Amino acid sequence: MRNALLLSILPLVLTAAASGAGTDVRPAPRLPPFLPDVKPAPAPLEPGTAAPAAHLSAVVPARDGHTGRGQGPSQEALIDAWLSRVWIDEPGDGRTWARGRTYKASFGAEGATYIPFLGSEAPRNFPVSVSLLEASSGGAPIPLGFRAVSSSGTRVAIDHGAIREVWHLEPDSAEQTFEFATRPAVEGVLTLRLAITSELALRPDGSGFALDGEHGGVRIGGATAIDADGRRLELAARTDGAALTIDVPAAFVASARFPLVVDPLYTTHTLDGFGYRTANVDVAGGGFPGLFAASYGVVYSQSDTDIYTQDLFYGAPVPGAGDWVDFTTLSWYDPQIAYNGDRDTYLTTATVQPSSGNTEIWCRARRTQTANEFPQRLVQNNAGGAVAFSDVGGDPTLASPSYFLAVWTRFYSTADQDIHAQLLDPFGVRVGGVIYLENSGAHDSFPRISKSVGVSSPLYQQWNIAWQRDSSADVLGARVAWDGFVTHPAFGIATSFLFDDFLPAPSTNLDGPGASGIWMVAFQRGTTASDIFVQVMHGSTTIGQANLSNLNGDVAGWAQGVPRIDSNGRRFVVTYNEAVPGNPYQSNAYLSTLAWAEGAIRVDEARVPIETGPWSTYWVDVAGGRTPSTPGFGFYALGWTPFLQPNSAAMCGAYYEPGTYETFCAGDGTHGACPCGNTGAPGAGCANSVTSGGVLVPSGVSFVEYDSFALDASNLPSSTTCLFYQGTGASAPGTAFGDGLRCASGVVIRIGSKTASGGNATYPGPGDPAVSVRGSIPAGGAQRTYQVWYRNAAPFCTAATFNTTNGVRVRWLL
Repeated sequence: MRNALLLSILPLVLTAAASGAGTDVRPAPRLPPFLPDVKPAPAPLEPGTAAPAAHLSAVVPARDGHTGRGQGPSQEALIDAWLSRVWIDEPGDGRTWARGRTYKASFGAEGATYIPFLGSEAPRNFPVSVSLLEASSGGAPIPLGFRAVSSSGTRVAIDHGAIREVWHLEPDSAEQTFEFATRPAVEGVLTLRLAITSELALRPDGSGFALDGEHGGVRIGGATAIDADGRRLELAARTDGAALTIDVPAAFVASARFPLVVDPLYTTHTLDGFGYRTANVDVAGGGFPGLFAASYGVVYSQSDTDIYTQDLFYGAPVPGAGDWVDFTTLSWYDPQIAYNGDRDTYLTTATVQPSSGNTEIWCRARRTQTANEFPQRLVQNNAGGAVAFSDVGGDPTLASPSYFLAVWTRFYSTADQDIHAQLLDPFGVRVGGVIYLENSGAHDSFPRISKSVGVSSPLYQQWNIAWQRDSSADVLGARVAWDGFVTHPAFGIATSFLFDDFLPAPSTNLDGPGASGIWMVAFQRGTTASDIFVQVMHGSTTIGQANLSNLNGDVAGWAQGVPRIDSNGRRFVVTYNEAVPGNPYQSNAYLSTLAWAEGAIRVDEARVPIETGPWSTYWVDVAGGRTPSTPGFGFYALGWTPFLQPNSAAMCGAYYEPGTYETFCAGDGTHGACPCGNTGAPGAGCANSVTSGGVLVPSGVSFVEYDSFALDASNLPSSTTCLFYQGTGASAPGTAFGDGLRCASGVVIRIGSKTASGGNATYPGPGDPAVSVRGSIPAGGAQRTYQVWYRNAAPFCTAATFNTTNGVRVRWLL
């Protein structure tokens, strides 16, 4: 139902957004110039240090985690949906690619390559290359020539001139057909000779052939000749070890009505271990509340990882909104994803292992809610050394121009690693040159970038970047404006020689007044009994720090680490893992909601369990989902993979941060005794002479910048006078006050007076100042309490002539 609703209303929303995109005017971008690398070409790295997949997996555990408030679709359900059809792609490498459930294949000038899926644990791919070597009729050669590869639906054709090679693709099979449009000029036996190249051993198998290996292989079924009238003839085929020869008898050719088709069938067969494993999932918010996307690594073999990206709406897959970022035989791994609101695209970056040489960074953009992808694009080649550990930040605003920013580690030498960045347009095209965030001789690694530049004015829209300096175990950072201009070059975040700090993660900026330039970085301090530290930054200056492990009440002595963080513009959500002592196979995952108010870090919800075993969980990626029209939206997407789990399953889920207000101090016996036993109804204040107690209910949004907060009092005497008031503290239990309980305490100020109508009163009413204005709420937010005092003059309880409602506790956010 939600998906149907989303699909019906989103076109209207996006059309309105597109029509208003030009109204958000940005200054001219300060695009980074193209600058040469100040370093000479790097010396070749020693084997194993250039960051191929094996090196990465040895250094960094898989990105992993579980959900605290709602779990999305399982790996099995997603893969079943992805692989229930055949996918055709032209990623930009000059070949046409196809992906089924049990194989992938590519098609080009030299022919076709069929790559069987032999299980994610297979050590590598075992491709089978098939090309038409020669054809003859009655011994006379039939001229062959390559003209073009084309596709239509699930068919891919290679035009050889007189012969058209067409592959008919199904999820679990690929049928190769050779189509002869007209009868050959020379009569006789029609012969096709196919070159078969593979490390799998080719042998006869019944009426066909098999290519065998340790983990399984490919079966080529017996060929059949079919003429235009549907007459069929099973054909004899033979092999000389490297080629397959198919003969169509002269009599059948002579009597056949053309066109004539010859069709061997290719299928995959496996021995054991067949099954897909997903890993390294990342998430990003979208352009509509509750809409986000995930990019999953799908392990095809131990040398080949593919990437799939999928839109989800509150955790449920959006039909037709997903596609393969890559399913070539190049390994794309460690996917990272971000969103661009101006062009409504997602961009996935990945580390890519080319067919030779060191790793590179590539990307691919997709239009949201569709399977419409743009070509794969190179972000950074390996000419200056291997590059890896990419991350990407987006821009959710509707302003133009807008960009993505990709960051990565450049491996210059075994002792020198750098942090570089590249501005990309909404479709993944490079804009300007490489941005050298840290290009000294230090050993820096694992850069992370905020999910977005935020939604405030262009003056304050900046990506926050943080990384670790391995040689000194310090955390450094930099900030880059929405247009690629480096506003804050590399600066220290946590650089004390007393501590070892690792694996930092920066948040998106807060948005409200007084919050411009405020962001948070989370990092791991220590290696054994480690803790999570969070540090509030204003630009490049530290304005607050706290040990999150202590604030959370995490288990003393247990190691907490590998944090991730994002902001919805009002609060922060931090995810982290906690190792279980004595059990090397279990590391649980949790999250906490934090706020920065009145100069201090406040925990609004602590230690929410995400994944608690039995398998280890490390990184839990988190992304807020706010848009320019929904600041402070309290929904967060989560992505994780339980580490070391057999057939490990990448998962997505959702977390809803706690509300910004709650009722408390009811006169129903739960928060203290009413003055004369005049207990009220559940949740109400103490009973009055007319009703079972006045009720105060909050509504609206308690953001200082977007204040629509209101207090609604009901169940009062019909036309009584009432006073709405605010306190800076809360008394629990409440103290006797007239015929009621007083719980709003501390510095108390009046908000406004009203006369009830029919026992109801509301503040603010028409023309009244907002509650945040009357309450002098600081621009940085605060926590306040509210109650309503009302007159109740009838002889009833005490000698007092007034009573109070229950209380309301409010978290005012930036």
